[in-house]
Amino acid sequence: MTIALQFTQKVRPCHLCQEVAADFLRAQALHIQPVDKAVVYNIAMIQQKSAELLFSLTPAKRTLADLERGIARAVHAQKMFGSLAADPASAVPYDRDLAEERKKYADSMLRRAEEHLSVQRQYEAEQAARLEGARQKRAAERERIEALEVRRSFFHFLYIAD
Repeated sequence: MTIALQFTQKVRPCHLCQEVAADFLRAQALHIQPVDKAVVYNIAMIQQKSAELLFSLTPAKRTLADLERGIARAVHAQKMFGSLAADPASAVPYDRDLAEERKKYADSMLRRAEEHLSVQRQYEAEQAARLEGARQKRAAERERIEALEVRRSFFHFLYIAD
């Protein structure tokens, strides 16, 4: 099992944790061995898995910004898998066929990206509209209560004046 798969299985419950950890691991791995193609493969795998997990979440459990970052990472992973699959070296520390399959999988994932973005935008617009409706309702209720208070105070004043 690759390091990328082990990593994604450990942090699967929280996609935000996964993103932070993936960024940290990517920076550490590239700092330690910047030209190791196995590291590049694992980073691409983590980025692709991150997008896959975001796509599997319901719109209520993700944000548009998270989704856009995940898609950007998937695009980066797609490019990395493409370059790994096309690497002209005679021996590489990964399976070229798997890299090519991962690139094709990224292609298919990214074809659905706009659909996910559209659904997320619609969900967030509906949530914003609901929130605004609730604010307006609370403001109207507050105004009604204040009007009743003013009216009660007026009648109380008239009663005392008599």
